Amino acid sequence: MAGTGRFALFVIAATTRIRSPGATESGIPSTVNATANPVTCTSFVTVLLKVGVRMPTALAASRTATKKAARGPILIPSRIDHTSPAPPGRAFSTGPSRRDKEGSCMHRARRRIRAEAVTLFEGLGCPMPMKLAVLGARGLLGGAVARRARLAGHQVRAVVRPGRDSPAFPMGIEVVAGDLSSQASVLEAVRGMEVVVHAATVPYPEWPRFVPLFADNALAAAEAAGATLVFPGNVYVYGRPRSRFVAEDHPQEPHTVKGRIRLAVERKFLQAHQDGRVDLVLPRYPDVYGPGAIHADFRPVFEGALANKPCRWPLNADALHEFILNDDAAEAMLKLIGTPAAHGRAVHVPGPRAIVSRDFIRLVYAAAGSGEPIVRVFGRGMYRLVGLFSPLARAAYEMAYLFDDPILLDGTLYRSLTGGPHPSTPYEVGVPRTLDWFRTHRAIA
Repeated sequence: MAGTGRFALFVIAATTRIRSPGATESGIPSTVNATANPVTCTSFVTVLLKVGVRMPTALAASRTATKKAARGPILIPSRIDHTSPAPPGRAFSTGPSRRDKEGSCMHRARRRIRAEAVTLFEGLGCPMPMKLAVLGARGLLGGAVARRARLAGHQVRAVVRPGRDSPAFPMGIEVVAGDLSSQASVLEAVRGMEVVVHAATVPYPEWPRFVPLFADNALAAAEAAGATLVFPGNVYVYGRPRSRFVAEDHPQEPHTVKGRIRLAVERKFLQAHQDGRVDLVLPRYPDVYGPGAIHADFRPVFEGALANKPCRWPLNADALHEFILNDDAAEAMLKLIGTPAAHGRAVHVPGPRAIVSRDFIRLVYAAAGSGEPIVRVFGRGMYRLVGLFSPLARAAYEMAYLFDDPILLDGTLYRSLTGGPHPSTPYEVGVPRTLDWFRTHRAIA
């Protein structure tokens, strides 16, 4: 504890120096405010972490440290260029080295020190920078996480499938190829990272083969890097809802193949967290929509709105449903990563409100300037018929119950843990934004 206390004083003194009159030793102008300028703050904190994190970790792991060691290192002025992230082989990591044993005193101490540092920096209004790798960065949620993390001043590595054109990412995001079916490839792709976001998805028919494999490789890579593992959850694990609003303690009784697959993956990740192998963050979302990609169930709605033609909707257009904008989901994820009390458990992140599916469709058509939509319900009989010829329709049918018997998430725990409301962009804002993107990208979406 002595080491931790000295580290806290070290951080406070250093942060205060940024805001004090006169130039600092590192050449930061006196007019810079750490809260108002997150990039400058991030640069300084990166120096602080590089030279300071291992000192208190060693002290926390050994109470016999000498008085000389307890004083810690001296900050050396260093110039950092955040537009050119270090290559994987040279990236600095505050995670456990290969010599550290899983669950060892050193490993636990590092995790505790980082959690305390996150809380400390957030209390100072200066978000702690992270080295964050996003698996599946081409996807709807993965792309949003990469963009929002970079905007927040974090160092971001977007891991995309090899052999395909890389999507356009904001300046400063490092893009690398990684084959998630190869553990060696994933290990190399996330080397040196402090956070690994596993946001990769595959088409429904490929779930039994690839979802467990990708999960195993993501877990192994995060463990090897000593990184926090982030896994965006969905509502499949609950099965049919027993209450109008579903909290985190709702029974997990999946009756579908995909629900059982997701539950097995989540349990494996939670066990790894309990065993001290990784630190896990598990936000749970409703259906995600937004700029970047269009889910197969929602694509006919956007196409119909732009063409002012009828659209198709699964099972019941007059039932309640819930959606969350991808940017909101990404922002909530980053908040939970920085909230140590939220680690090692599922935390629900609801949408802005429950909405009747037909009203959501009306918003899409209104944003397109079209008239009242004609909705053609894609019923169970049609699913079975089309499923005879289409593996995708056959695989999607078992999840269609969610459009007739919806799961609406309770966000009480999120508010309790983070001390504030979850990000909540109204549908009236998110739908037009999504339609504008789809209008431009529908040929390649």
